[in-house]
Amino acid sequence: MAVSNVSVFRPFLTEAQWAKETIGQINEYKSRNWAIGLNGDTGKPDGFTVSFAERDMNFVTYIRGAGLSIGSPDAYGQNIAMVTAYIERERQEEVTLVNSIIAQLVDYKSRNWAVGLSWPDGQPDGFTRFFAVRSLPISYYLRGNISVGDPSAYDANIKTLQGYLETIGSTRVAS
Repeated sequence: MAVSNVSVFRPFLTEAQWAKETIGQINEYKSRNWAIGLNGDTGKPDGFTVSFAERDMNFVTYIRGAGLSIGSPDAYGQNIAMVTAYIERERQEEVTLVNSIIAQLVDYKSRNWAVGLSWPDGQPDGFTRFFAVRSLPISYYLRGNISVGDPSAYDANIKTLQGYLETIGSTRVAS
């Protein structure tokens, strides 16, 4: 049976919170020398393994117990390094994407095109979806059969995204 790679979108700030919590949990397990990767009693994948797998990463297992010995204590640090590298890659991808959306807004402004709602039907557009999945407010501008907002929407949306970029830049995950 083949396993398919299904991509699930996770907003950067949600992933940064996951990374911070995961690193904290791994450090706690390390301080107690607890098994990570597989449940020491059942041998089944634990929450770490599951959450890494959901992000298409392999978790490094470490278990020391009666009759079962897998990996080494280096696994704690290796997993933290993976989380840190993952979140930094996600940060860079998000920054690049947000900057491209800002450039699109600048282009739309120069053309006086609708933003947030499509023309002529007034349905939410790609900008609305982009802002929505990041829980960011959006200002709409549409002229035609339906009129909504005004041209200041471009600058308001750019300002919102610039603030979001600042938040992304200041969100750090300690190891």
